[in-house]
Amino acid sequence: MPMRARASEPVTITATSYDAMAQAFAARWFDFHLHEQVARFAERLWPGARVLDLGCGPGRDVAYLQELGFRAMGVDLSAGMLAEGRRRGVGPLVRADMRLLPFADGSCDGLWCCASLLHIPRTQVPTVLGECRRVLGHGYLYLGVKRGEGEAWVTGADGERRFFVYYHPTEIELLVERAGFQVIDCQVSAPGPGQAHPWINLLARTRMVTK
Repeated sequence: MPMRARASEPVTITATSYDAMAQAFAARWFDFHLHEQVARFAERLWPGARVLDLGCGPGRDVAYLQELGFRAMGVDLSAGMLAEGRRRGVGPLVRADMRLLPFADGSCDGLWCCASLLHIPRTQVPTVLGECRRVLGHGYLYLGVKRGEGEAWVTGADGERRFFVYYHPTEIELLVERAGFQVIDCQVSAPGPGQAHPWINLLARTRMVTK
């Protein structure tokens, strides 16, 4: 499976940090469900729809989406996170870089991308969204990113460094539309427990291409 990340770049450093913190991260967040956001996404789909969770971490949302009747699969670059998910009985899980997805064109009906695109440098986001559009057939995209300014390295209490990119709603809407999606809804919600930044919750569908 192609992995073109350099060891010194933000995405790779962040993935390595998640390897180290996987167990603690899962213990804190695995039972925290985004009921409202998942419901808004799920109501657009149908039983048995193929859903890809990009940046799935330990697979919390993969398991939840499967409980709702979808054929969900998780993708993450952190081997540690995927191992933690498998230890908890979640699957299928695939290690891959969201900038180069190992899936066929139009191979899924829904893309769930929660708190993962925000680790991709801003200049590389169009590449990720292009991959999202490629693998998504006539379907729907949920995108969750943090609202704020600029880019920053954040060091947690455990000493692990992670790279974050922050957005305004109009900025992320424009990026999604330029990638070939039509934005259906974009809402801002409160920070999660212990978090500082509000969340932008965007729902979009693939835009039909006309000749």
